[in-house]
Amino acid sequence: MSALLDQIIQLAEDSKQPVPDLLRKCLRLGHELKNERLKTWATLELNGYASGRDVPNYRILSANAYGNFIGPLYAQYPRT
Repeated sequence: MSALLDQIIQLAEDSKQPVPDLLRKCLRLGHELKNERLKTWATLELNGYASGRDVPNYRILSANAYGNFIGPLYAQYPRT
C-alpha cells in the first residue's frame, strides 16, 4: 500500500499526468483500505455526478449566457 500511496503522490505532483490515472489509483487505494468514502468520491469524479446529486462545491460554478436571440418572425432579444 505504501508504494501505491507514493504513486498517488507522484501523480498528484506531476501536472503532465492525466487526472483520471490519479483517480483510478485513488479508487484502488479505497478498495485496499476498504474505505467506502474514498471509493465513492473517486468513482463519482471519474464517472460524473448525477444531476443535482451531492455535487461538491468545487464542481459548482456560475456562468452567464450572452447572445443575440432571434425567435419567430425575427423577434429579437439583443445582448445589452
